[in-house]
Amino acid sequence: MKLVIGGLIGQPVRLLQVPSAISAQGSNFLLNPAHPDAARIGVAEVIQAPFDPRLV
Repeated sequence: MKLVIGGLIGQPVRLLQVPSAISAQGSNFLLNPAHPDAARIGVAEVIQAPFDPRLV
């Protein structure tokens, strides 16, 4: 996965934060499993969020 982020053209990205399509306050995180540091990334916090029935 190569993305254009902050003027860095063609630099591999480990983790990309993108806005949620469902929640205005939320974000989604896309992990690049091909990045050399991917195995070092872990979950820092788990939160309870209400289930959205539109996802079914």
